[in-house]
Amino acid sequence: MYLLIFSIIGYLTIIYFIVTSCNKARFEEELSKEYSQKTANAEDYEYYGLFITKKDTHRLNEWLWNNGYDWDNDIMKAANNSKIEYHCTLLHKSQENDNIELEQLLNTVYAKQLYSNSNHFEILRIDAIGHNDKALAFRVKPIYISKHIENIPTKLVDLCANTTPHITICTFGDGKPKDSNTITEWTTIDPIVVMGELRRV
Repeated sequence: MYLLIFSIIGYLTIIYFIVTSCNKARFEEELSKEYSQKTANAEDYEYYGLFITKKDTHRLNEWLWNNGYDWDNDIMKAANNSKIEYHCTLLHKSQENDNIELEQLLNTVYAKQLYSNSNHFEILRIDAIGHNDKALAFRVKPIYISKHIENIPTKLVDLCANTTPHITICTFGDGKPKDSNTITEWTTIDPIVVMGELRRV
């Protein structure tokens, strides 16, 4: 008798956990879809970018100072006073039509970030510095999606729509951060590895 009761309780417990797990999985899936839809349909954003952590921003500023880009440098003397938060733009809204796959990928990663309430970081490798008459920037090596993200195709997808990924350091005159896209002369430097947090601005 007792054996029968314990067996029934055991079966009911197993069924309970199966049903609970299925409901939780279904709930998570629906919530993830909801975030994805909201993210994909949102119109109030300008770009996706990887924003450099405060610690690594300090390291980059230290590198600039130690490598002649101080206030005695003619290039830095001409820089605008406006503060630029170091970041690498991945996709500007104006580039969406030509980068549908990238947009979908960033929407998905960003939606999972919202759902899990945890920030997504990527490694950026800086390999050069360059400037024109509008901007000074670090050049970043191509950035590819990390393989550890769940439900993302395993093939490598370039995360940046720009031909030359970069981090704008400062601008000159009427220059804008986007003018870093037109820099053609770069000076190779020893690689600097920094971390960037994904944001939708």
